[in-house]
Amino acid sequence: MTAHPELPKHNMLVMSLPQAFDNEVYNRSSALLVSEWLFFPAFRHPSLPTETALAKSRDSNILCLSGPVGSGKTQLAAHLAPWLAEMGCLGGYFTFDHGLGLGPTATLDALPLTLIHQAAAVEPDMCTHLATAFANNPTAAHQALERRFLSLFVAPVLSFVAARLPAGGAWNPLAPLVFIIDGLGAAEGHSAGMIGALAEWLAGSGVLALPPHIRFLLLTRPEVGLAAALRARQANCVYAEMEPEVHCTPGESLWMSESGVVLQAGEVPRVREAPLAHSPLALKGPV
Repeated sequence: MTAHPELPKHNMLVMSLPQAFDNEVYNRSSALLVSEWLFFPAFRHPSLPTETALAKSRDSNILCLSGPVGSGKTQLAAHLAPWLAEMGCLGGYFTFDHGLGLGPTATLDALPLTLIHQAAAVEPDMCTHLATAFANNPTAAHQALERRFLSLFVAPVLSFVAARLPAGGAWNPLAPLVFIIDGLGAAEGHSAGMIGALAEWLAGSGVLALPPHIRFLLLTRPEVGLAAALRARQANCVYAEMEPEVHCTPGESLWMSESGVVLQAGEVPRVREAPLAHSPLALKGPV
């Protein structure tokens, strides 16, 4: 995902989407959870009381998926990204494991403008509003992270959404636009201060002010402490944990059912509703 030619390129990173490998499984139960978070207004997380989950999830624009090494977080992102892009729902992808030699703090500082460039590329109708924000705030790109995000992303996105209303935006709502943030825990030196600053931004006024179709999918390791930091700041976030994937040994045939249960070949999964047509499970065969 490259820089947009109409926007200043100060303090942004060019990101490559993760590659999906046929010989590496991904967490299909988590893929189903992501699709429910995106498209089910009444999404419930089983680890929370029903009323709490229902109340939070209707307005929540953050899903924090925590999983240990080997749980398939990046492979999940690699399989989700093209599915989201095909539907016009991939806003962007940002990884802290980019291999560019930057420290975590410098990488975090580049997050807002990187997402802005990606959003301008995938949502051309919004690009004019983003370019106008840069022109009206020439020093904003050098301001603190939260202020920069408010001036150069939140304000033009809200302006773009408001401009759609007279032209039928009320009956033609925008599809979800998902920004995947990955690689949290993959690099050394993710200090508590950097994680705290990321959580502060995600729980801050800028992200809270965004329209509900703008979403953030966070892929992190439990030991990084991002989920705990978000909870401490009462972020408007849905939390879930990923389990390590089960890998086939030679001669075995294992796959993940839609219910998330790992089955041996020949086993019959319990009956459940079929996945939505736009669910990744409806587009992918058995792992």
